[in-house]
Amino acid sequence: MNHKAGIVPMQAARSFYDEAVMGFPQIYTNYAFEQWLGFLKGDQLIIEHPSSMLELTHKAKDFLKYVAHWGADINGKKA
Repeated sequence: MNHKAGIVPMQAARSFYDEAVMGFPQIYTNYAFEQWLGFLKGDQLIIEHPSSMLELTHKAKDFLKYVAHWGADINGKKA
């Protein structure tokens, strides 16, 4: 989402989730797409528009800036 101006269709998010399942099956085995999406919404990282578009919130953008600033990668390790 970060590379798509912060807004993507629901199907694009599902594709991202599916890739994560393939790459990290031990983490996602019992973690359904709906649960993952619920987490992102519940923590106010994304909002879902009536058109089924998902948008990053300012909170999510700030978090991504923080991660990039401190040199962390997607696995939480220092770069």
